[in-house]
Amino acid sequence: AYGEPRARSDAKEVHIFKLEEIPFEKLVFDHDRILKDYLLR
Repeated sequence: AYGEPRARSDAKEVHIFKLEEIPFEKLVFDHDRILKDYLLR
């Protein structure tokens, strides 16, 4: 990917976190599980 991330019609805000600083408890829907599954690969 390239450029600066921007919130659009599908997101109110955009944030970039270091892996160890991802606030999993604040993620909505199943996004915490999706990220955790990916990181465990």
